[in-house]
Amino acid sequence: MAPIPATVIPKIIASTSLLNQIVTCKYQFGLPLYRQETMLSDIGIELSRQTMSS
Repeated sequence: MAPIPATVIPKIIASTSLLNQIVTCKYQFGLPLYRQETMLSDIGIELSRQTMSS
């Protein structure tokens, strides 16, 4: 059985790729969190702005 991969931030359940997506969209592309929240909701992922910003 493969070991569980380490996360970027200890005790967080978000994957590295999700964190990368949120940070890249916000800071590289200037996409506000409310738009990211809508985009994620459209594909079935319920993640609030409050969660993304903390």
